[in-house]
Amino acid sequence: MRCYVACLATDPIMTVIQSVVGDICQQFGLTQLIEKKRIPHITLKSPFEIESTNDLERLLAAFAQRNDATAFEITGFGSFNDDYVIYAKVQPSPQMLAVHNLLLGKLKKLPGIRESRYDVPDGKTYHITLGKNEELQGQGRNILRYLEQTTLRLTGTFDTLAIMKKEKKQTYVYQSYQLRSL
Repeated sequence: MRCYVACLATDPIMTVIQSVVGDICQQFGLTQLIEKKRIPHITLKSPFEIESTNDLERLLAAFAQRNDATAFEITGFGSFNDDYVIYAKVQPSPQMLAVHNLLLGKLKKLPGIRESRYDVPDGKTYHITLGKNEELQGQGRNILRYLEQTTLRLTGTFDTLAIMKKEKKQTYVYQSYQLRSL
């Protein structure tokens, strides 16, 4: 099965991101983006294929019990690949970077999970995707200009690890784990 590991965005970040997506859908007539119903998250381990999630579930449950939640900030908007992907910028705290590094070290010991260049915290662009090219209907550049007129600065908590599964072009939370409270 195809899955990945993410930090779920919780309130107030989740509500704000959903509001921003709703606003750009209304302003730009983005029906595909409305239908996508993307779950706001920060990808921690890029997609991989595994037979069973049992070992992954045990690892994440134990990891969450032993590690503290940390903070991050949302600091505006950005894009990848000439506006192919529009996102909310995430500025991780040094503690979040350390926890993410530790998690990646544990994950790559599991069978079938390999490190990807998209996983490495050094140089990684932490973000929460708002929309991708086909969902943005070729209007990425205009949408980014529109969003950049808005100041977005929020503090969030890196506190919920999740196994995200993809089936039939739909992503859902398969299982989630709470890190220890701040």
